[in-house]
Parts: sequence; structure tokens; C-alpha cells
Amino acid sequence: MAARQGSRRLRRGSNNPIRAIERAAAEGRILVTLDRDFGRLVYVGGAVHAGLVRLPDVPVRARHALMAEVLQEHRETLDRQALVTVRGGRIQVTGPQR
Repeated sequence: MAARQGSRRLRRGSNNPIRAIERAAAEGRILVTLDRDFGRLVYVGGAVHAGLVRLPDVPVRARHALMAEVLQEHRETLDRQALVTVRGGRIQVTGPQR
């Protein structure tokens, strides 16, 4: 499933990460989050998703450039429902590598 281009914020104030994952998956969107719990929901809880990028430790000023790099280098893997975590300047890809 190829993720659609563009971005849209999920409803502000939504404290339901499962609903956020489900909505992003239903819309074919890669979910980008700062929240560390999303990875647990995907790999321990088995939540279905359309790709997940976690930026738990990335400074605000670095996020845009880093996301451009992640999408350029790992887009196909994300489209196959991978989880990408950026921490300490390192990019870690977990999940489907077909």
C-alpha cells in the first residue's frame, strides 16, 4: 500500500493512539510521531499500520530535513509497513524488509 503524499494533523487533543494508527492506516498514510508508545502498539500489540516513523529525540529544527532523508532513503520499506525510529542521529528500520 503506497502512502499518499501530503500531511494532515490528526485531531488535536486526541489521546487515543490506537485510533490514530487505525485512521492513518485506513487513509494509507505514514504516521509520524514523537511518542515512544506507538512502536509498542505496532510490534507488541499488533496494530495494523501503513508505515510509522518515530522521532522521539529529534530536535524541532532537525525534523524537516531528517524526514526528507527518511522518506528518500526508506520510502519503499515504509510502504511495506516498516517502523523507522530516529534516535541519536541514527536511523533504525524495523519490520518488513521484503
